Amino acid sequence: MNYRFAVNIVLYAVLSVIFFGCGSVTVDEKLRAISMQIEENPRKAIIELEKLSPQTLSESDRYFRNLLIIKSKDKAYVTHSSDSLVLDVIEYYKKSTDKSLYPEALYYGGRVYSDMCDYRTALAYFNEALKLLPIDTDNIELRACIISQTGRLLHTMRMYSQAMPYLEESLRIDIRSGIPFNIAYSHQLLGINFLDSKNYEKA
Repeated sequence: MNYRFAVNIVLYAVLSVIFFGCGSVTVDEKLRAISMQIEENPRKAIIELEKLSPQTLSESDRYFRNLLIIKSKDKAYVTHSSDSLVLDVIEYYKKSTDKSLYPEALYYGGRVYSDMCDYRTALAYFNEALKLLPIDTDNIELRACIISQTGRLLHTMRMYSQAMPYLEESLRIDIRSGIPFNIAYSHQLLGINFLDSKNYEKA
């Protein structure tokens, strides 16, 4: 099992006990507990997040909730049809003194515009996020997602040669992570890109 994934599962279990077992738990702790279940059960996370009324939250908790809603819907394959919420979230984290969530907000800006078929705007957000996540970043999972999505969009736009370095880096990261599904997915994207660019031997 991937080390970071295992750590997240343990942390989620601990936070779940706090979240569901204690009446005095703070909103911030509730949000962080919900954030840990998004990968495993994004639809349940959406339900839990929508139970939290924005009017009862502090400013920072309100924007964190909104970011988690966007993330949960993305993970649940709910097609984004509006950019109003994500633009508000991006602007907040851009101005925030704590920039730790800004790259993730930019990534989901890219995901929203990707669903809305505004690929150039999506790529602009992905590119801005990558500037904040260099190759040696500690947040390699997020960089991997952005790299993969950038390559996929460039391929969709038939910019095959531009897509290639992104798809190759995505595969290298996935091989290092050792997650079979991700490795297979990256191989597939790379193969399709070679095929569509008529490089049949490498495909």
